[in-house]
Amino acid sequence: MTTMHDQLMKTSIHTTKAILPLFITTPPEAHYILSSSLYTMVIHHWEAGSANSEGTFSHCLLTEKDVKGFPTVKTIGVWYDTTNNEPYSLEGIQIEYSNGTKTPVYDRNITNYYSFTLEDGEFITDMTVGTGSPLMRSISINTNRGRHRKFGSRDEITHSVPVHSGFLLGITGGILYGCISQLGFYFLEDLAGVAVMINYTAMPDPSTIGQIQFDRINGDNRDGKNPLQIDIARSEEVTNSFTTEESWTESLGVSVSVSDGFFGIGEASAGTEYTYTESKSNSTSYSETHKIEWKGSTTVDPGDYTVIDLLYYKGYFEITYTAVITLIGKSGSKHELSRSGGGAGVSGGVATIKQFHVPSNQTESILFSMPHEKTLEEDELPPNTNHSVGGNTNK
Repeated sequence: MTTMHDQLMKTSIHTTKAILPLFITTPPEAHYILSSSLYTMVIHHWEAGSANSEGTFSHCLLTEKDVKGFPTVKTIGVWYDTTNNEPYSLEGIQIEYSNGTKTPVYDRNITNYYSFTLEDGEFITDMTVGTGSPLMRSISINTNRGRHRKFGSRDEITHSVPVHSGFLLGITGGILYGCISQLGFYFLEDLAGVAVMINYTAMPDPSTIGQIQFDRINGDNRDGKNPLQIDIARSEEVTNSFTTEESWTESLGVSVSVSDGFFGIGEASAGTEYTYTESKSNSTSYSETHKIEWKGSTTVDPGDYTVIDLLYYKGYFEITYTAVITLIGKSGSKHELSRSGGGAGVSGGVATIKQFHVPSNQTESILFSMPHEKTLEEDELPPNTNHSVGGNTNK
């Protein structure tokens, strides 16, 4: 029975093995179908190169039995030789997958070494291979994070590699004259969509919630003959927002469905606490504005002084989560990536009115101005205070 591994090895890299032409060929891109009872995965294979009289190699971890998860290539390591102290050709290559599995070094690892590691949530957006008759000269990679890495030297000819979804699954190649003479890559098919499910490990810490004073109303009826009625009808718009580390999924260029939730602030027996509401959206971050209101009335007796504070609560929080990201291929296949991450947000709410009577001997200490700002011209600034103030006796 022919295995998927055997199929992957029967690529166009073998069609140039019989003779040693000193030119580079770029055969048409091929694709392979890896089937299981759960899904059908389409893998695209691209390769360029010349002869391979000293051997060929191919590695795609997904073809091995009992592989768990969806291992993608995380690190590419390349060894290269030099001529006149300048990089000349690629002598060896090795990859490491996201689950820690490393391939053997294909050919040699005795010269200069370059490596490039893709971070979580990073994928390839552009890739080129540089060739020179008859050896491979360079690999150039660009990612969605704006990072760029080039392995090797100047090129005689540069070939663009179709990266499809951007998820690299493996490599192929051949050896000639002790160097890499053929080089190819396996990429996951183009995507039709992405589904993100986020599960938070715990609620945000309520100790990060603090009181905000929106306004203070001074009910001064010390000189009044009649009761003073104060009506309260105020409102303020506050914004709840939250951002996760999974925003990279929105740069894949396909629709994103997110199952998570948003955090607010509610009343609790001991004060306030964070609340959580499950939601579905098309973004891994959210921002929503809502109105909080203060309504009521109070009466200040003649000769009395009352202070009314309009307060609300605001919290700045950080939280950790686990995420399951499902890549949905155009063939209908689904592939899950599991990762841990963190998010940060701000929430506001719970309008509160606090009123208290001010004794006549304490009115001076309670009458302070609310925070305010105004714009000053340079000549409106007050003069500098260049002398001691208060009880400081030091000269």
